[in-house]
Amino acid sequence: MRRLTPHLLTVLVTLLLVGVGQVFARPQPNATPTALPTAFTYQGQLMDAGQPADGSYDLTFRLYDALSGGTQIGNAVALSGVAVSQGIFTVQLDFGSGAFTDARFLEIQVGAITLSPRQPITPVPTALYAASVPWSGVTGVPADLADGDNDTTYSAGVGMALSGTTFRAQGSPYAQVIIVAQSGGDFTSIQAALDSITDASASKPYLVYVAPGVYTEQVTMKAYVTIEGAGQRATIIRGTGGGLLNASSATVVGASNATLRNLSVESDGSVNPYTTGMYNSSASPTISNVSVTASGGTNNYGIANFSFSSPLISNVTLTASGGDAKNIGIYNNASSPPISNVTITASGGTNNYGIVNFSSSSPPISNVTVTVSGGTENYGIFNFYSSPSISNVTATASGGTNNYGIVNESSSPTIRDSVLSGSTYSVYNNGGTSKVAYSMLDGPHSSGTTCIGTYDANFAPVTCP
Repeated sequence: MRRLTPHLLTVLVTLLLVGVGQVFARPQPNATPTALPTAFTYQGQLMDAGQPADGSYDLTFRLYDALSGGTQIGNAVALSGVAVSQGIFTVQLDFGSGAFTDARFLEIQVGAITLSPRQPITPVPTALYAASVPWSGVTGVPADLADGDNDTTYSAGVGMALSGTTFRAQGSPYAQVIIVAQSGGDFTSIQAALDSITDASASKPYLVYVAPGVYTEQVTMKAYVTIEGAGQRATIIRGTGGGLLNASSATVVGASNATLRNLSVESDGSVNPYTTGMYNSSASPTISNVSVTASGGTNNYGIANFSFSSPLISNVTLTASGGDAKNIGIYNNASSPPISNVTITASGGTNNYGIVNFSSSSPPISNVTVTVSGGTENYGIFNFYSSPSISNVTATASGGTNNYGIVNESSSPTIRDSVLSGSTYSVYNNGGTSKVAYSMLDGPHSSGTTCIGTYDANFAPVTCP
């Protein structure tokens, strides 16, 4: 009588994903989901009278949920004429999907003889996984991935900070923010918003945010208050000038420890002889990212600084035009404001000046472009008893009867890495001296000019005096 001793060598489960390390999912618009097969390979050893069997045998396999008794899982698999060689046989078994959700035991029948005990089916240390699968083939997709967006890049907006993967609210440097808008804000007038502030201080600064729109009013700044617009083309403060060069003709009147930024200032003098975009008297505000226009009056001033004012002027565009008498981009009287990254245009008047430094005004001027044209007298920079430090400045005067790059009346400026252009004089000294280094002098220069490394418009060396 034949004796059969089954021995489980290997079970390869091709359906059950045991210990899958990763499943990569990405859009596969042309892929069609395909289920993995449920069959697996079973290999055993058949002994006949203590010796390895050889020949063909009829085998039947049943799957149970217990070592003895229990419930049969799926249908029996009957295989006829299974080849056995030196006791080893290999068969393909398939008990259907969902068969291996718990511990399972395999019962083997040879012909009419059922072998005992049942053989436990244990997982092997290998598994199959899908290299890719379309979203349509995946169940239980989280809602935040179901829209197909799994790689959005985020950045922190205004008032927020991003540290690693964590967003947090960023503390505002202001104690309070007041909104000015033509509708829906706290105020419709900038000045009304400023007047409402009574306790601003270094430890309690305020921000007045001005929404897009044109605000026709005069604005007097307040210490420790920042006025911020929505952009130079979006927020415009407009004034109508006045009868004298003082605060009454200014659209914006400055204050120390105050800031004006991200907006435009306009002064239209069609009904008044003086227009002034901004007026500072013993005041030193910060002015940045601002466009200033003064036009239509007899005398037009972009920014006027008096009485030891030292406003910080940076990233500003100034235009003074249309005056019958004078157009001046920046006028400094006993004031020395730092001026950097500024563009100035003055044109159309009898006398046009880019920058005027009068009476002990010696500001540092850097990265500035000045263009003056169209008048009888055009001056890129005019110094009177003042000695500014000038670097990386282009001052061009043209189109008038007399055109001067720079004029120094009893003044001694230092000029570096600049371009001074004037058909009458590129540099003119009257009772003063100029020191010019590594600069282009496009036009004649007067006595009193000391040069090193200077050249003309054709890059020919210029010798001074």
